[in-house]
Amino acid sequence: MRAAPIAAVPQPASLTLTRIIEDFLGVDWSDTVALIRASGELHALDTGGVRQAWQILETRAHTGTHQEKALALYLWSRLARLDPSLRLPETWSRDMNPEALLAERVRLSMDGIRERLISGQRLDEAERKAFFRELAARDPAAGLELWLKVSNHLEHLGEISPFGVLLRDPALRVTTLAKVRSAARSPSDASELIAALAAPWIVADLSASSAWIDTLNDPDLKRRLTSLLLVTSGSALPATTFEVTENLPVDRRIPARANGVAQLAYEDPVSGMLLIDKVSDPSERAELIRVFGNTFAMHDTQSWLAWRDTLPPAEHDAANSAAFTSWAVLQPSEAATWLESQPAGQAKDQLAAELVRITAVDKTETAIAWINQISNPRDRLMAISMALGNLAPGDTQKMETILRAALPPATAPR
Repeated sequence: MRAAPIAAVPQPASLTLTRIIEDFLGVDWSDTVALIRASGELHALDTGGVRQAWQILETRAHTGTHQEKALALYLWSRLARLDPSLRLPETWSRDMNPEALLAERVRLSMDGIRERLISGQRLDEAERKAFFRELAARDPAAGLELWLKVSNHLEHLGEISPFGVLLRDPALRVTTLAKVRSAARSPSDASELIAALAAPWIVADLSASSAWIDTLNDPDLKRRLTSLLLVTSGSALPATTFEVTENLPVDRRIPARANGVAQLAYEDPVSGMLLIDKVSDPSERAELIRVFGNTFAMHDTQSWLAWRDTLPPAEHDAANSAAFTSWAVLQPSEAATWLESQPAGQAKDQLAAELVRITAVDKTETAIAWINQISNPRDRLMAISMALGNLAPGDTQKMETILRAALPPATAPR
């Protein structure tokens, strides 16, 4: 399939643009310096340049190289923001981001997928979700009817939320609720479906959704939605939030409480701390500490440090990992010392890359030292890119210092 034509826009000279494309397509990905330079020239293109680059790439014979696929996806991702109808040719799409490519394939195959669903064929979970997300964007009323008809409601409950837009419109709300109740297998199932449908609206508009909830006469539905409202708003006292989530299944209780403590981390952190103190299950505590700590540290790092020190020592690592970026900005030396003590692996490499980004400007030698501790080549390249990206465009001396010290002698610039 050929890409959709895009009107040419006068932008850099074609010879220069062709040279930029050829440089990227010919770059040796093991040569980090060359890769960074070639990528930088692409990033510098404005929209007109990207349009012309797409046209040039479209006229070339497709080679199927990794470089060509990377270039096609980069140009497509930039242009698709301006022209959603732009389609990525299949020959360019292998080995690219699976979620983005699945959404694109689903967008091109909506009629066929609909027929498969109606005929009773099973779709894998990712394809179903992508299909119903797209259908909700196109025609939410028809999409909800189809979902109710072809789905095992409780098994596929996570797919219904995109249709929640129907509840926001008072003119559609009554009809929507009637359809759900008619299709549900029991009143309890109907309440669960409506709660899942309403959840995004509650998050997006607490005031309007709260006013609607107050008008409901169904006690079970009102209880479920009120619980969602309390957890989402973060306005309940810790004891109340704890009580309204106590009887939820664990796979819903933990996310509900995590959402609640994340809200409390901004609005009432002390209440969030008290809520976490009430939880004894280790896995639930770990998730609440992770979510609460990340949000709280971004909001008030000094207070987060004081709270972290009240936790049992066994929970310090989880708290430090969750809030590492905020902590490293405030106390880079302490964060680095802790990171040194962590076992080698991907988690450590990713935190190290973040530390590199933070220290690249003011503590370049520290950034270099951490780049050299990252064992995974891709994580190492990411760290170098983050370090260079955080420097001012004209700070060439630090750029060269990082490249010379962090890259093997064969690839360092001379």
